[in-house]
Parts: sequence; C-alpha cells; structure tokens
Amino acid sequence: MWLENTSGHYGVANSQALSLAKITAATAQPVSGVIVRDEQGNATGELKESAQDVIHRLIPPYSAEQRRQALQHMIAVGHAEGMTGFKDPGISHEDWEAYKALDGEGALSAYVCVLFATPATWEGAQATLAQIHSAQRDIKGSPRTPSKACARA
Repeated sequence: MWLENTSGHYGVANSQALSLAKITAATAQPVSGVIVRDEQGNATGELKESAQDVIHRLIPPYSAEQRRQALQHMIAVGHAEGMTGFKDPGISHEDWEAYKALDGEGALSAYVCVLFATPATWEGAQATLAQIHSAQRDIKGSPRTPSKACARA
C-alpha cells in the first residue's frame, strides 16, 4: 500500500510496497530524496521527494475515465466547501486532456489554474514549455470557458 501526502512531497509505503520496490537497508539514498530509516538502518516506509519515484513506477497509470471522474469529484468537493476555483500543481499531459474533456462537455464548473510537472532536465523544461503554450492555445480556443483555466509551469 502507498499513501501519498496531498503535497506530493512525501508518502508512506507498507512493507509489501517496499519489497516490491526493492527498498532494503542496503538501498542507497537517492539524489534529491530521502528514505527515512529506523535506528537499525531499515526503511520505515516514509519516502520523501525523489525517493518516491521507485514506488510511482510500480503504480499503473490511471485511465482517461478515472482521471475525469477524479476531477469531477475534486470539483464537487470544492464546491461543497464554497470553493469556486483552485490551482492544480504538477499535472501531466493526461491530466490536461481530462480537463479539456470536461470543458468540452461543458462540465468544467470551477476556475482552474494548472501547473505542469517539469522534469529536471533542459530538454524536459523545453517540452513542458511547449505543453504550456499548447494548453494556452486550447484555453483561448475554448468556446465555453476561455476564462476558467490558466496554464503555467
């Protein structure tokens, strides 16, 4: 089992997840991440920053419909708490496609500013910038909610 904090900066894995990820007492600390350990050097299950990457690779991707349903749920919960808008940091291209699908159906009922996840390489940053420019064109071309979304890095 893997439980990730909503900030995305850390999470907790149970012993089975650690085993599947091949995280042991001998596993080196990753660059830009921390495997929290007990006094004996065993992983406690708490993984911070890039230490989460080995777990993330084990999780199958969400389907387009699962992403759409998750966004609808998130928007409904926000509306129930009086929120009319939010910022969604670290989204993927697939997440953006789910937002566009909701907008195309006329079901994007919140003001959203998305922040695309950016890899730590120059090439990754250039690819993200291209995604942002494409998303900004999508927003301008939307007949329904041209002012309900923004895209940034």
